[in-house]
Amino acid sequence: PEPDPTPDPEPGPNWTEVALEVAGAEPGATVTVDMDGTTEVPAAALAALAGRDVTVRLEMGAGVAWEIDGADVPKNAELSDIDLGIELNTTGIPSNLVDLVSGTLGSLQATLSHDGAFGFDVTLSVSLDKALAGTFANAYSYDEVKQGLRFEGAATVGADGSARLTIDHASQWLVALDTKSHALPFGDALEGEWYSEAVRWAWLSGTMGGYADSSGLFGTDEALTRSQMAAVLYNLAGKPEVPIVSMPGDCDPSEWYARAVTWSLAVGVFNGYDDGSGFGPENGLT
Repeated sequence: PEPDPTPDPEPGPNWTEVALEVAGAEPGATVTVDMDGTTEVPAAALAALAGRDVTVRLEMGAGVAWEIDGADVPKNAELSDIDLGIELNTTGIPSNLVDLVSGTLGSLQATLSHDGAFGFDVTLSVSLDKALAGTFANAYSYDEVKQGLRFEGAATVGADGSARLTIDHASQWLVALDTKSHALPFGDALEGEWYSEAVRWAWLSGTMGGYADSSGLFGTDEALTRSQMAAVLYNLAGKPEVPIVSMPGDCDPSEWYARAVTWSLAVGVFNGYDDGSGFGPENGLT
């Protein structure tokens, strides 16, 4: 009888060899792995990497790669296989949310195969366009339960047109390409707080900014004044051109609020005080 034909080798890396290479790597070294069309990384390979000063770079093809730093993988943890499959140019995030944060240079959606948290940080490297070098890739994760976007971080696009984004869980992701980082620039407006995404939207949309002085503050815990609220409404209206011809006696036509207050009185979204005492630009909004 004829001998049985040699079975085709299983696709993907030889993880035993990868583990040996990781074990013999010098501190600070990077071990590159061609995923050969596969997407799953076995728990045993992660365990071999855990706690080591070695980075494994997983080449997925099509300009996509994952990097896992062994120092970020907890030792003696109960690790499981992870699927690092990723589909680019998906459309699962509602367009109205995409429009809220899309940068001046467009956006990119991606859907990850893994479900939930990885248990450690991983870095996603995506090739974009060399013309984008020096701009910012702003990463947002999509919460399907709350139906909202959460800012996760920004990365500068490198000279080769690639962006490196550090993430710790899988979901649908949006990368907003912009000339600026979407990280909150205010000293008193922190990331990860209940107000963070609202403040980010107000700042990015031009509806509200920080104080005009050099403090670099947003005033997250401060009450709005009447002139500040007039400015918010004026910004929402698109800052229409209005002449500053006459103002209530307690308003200074040279102040930052002059055009906003003039507009708000002209269109009737604000009135002065009924007793004729003026507008009260620095009085608290009731």
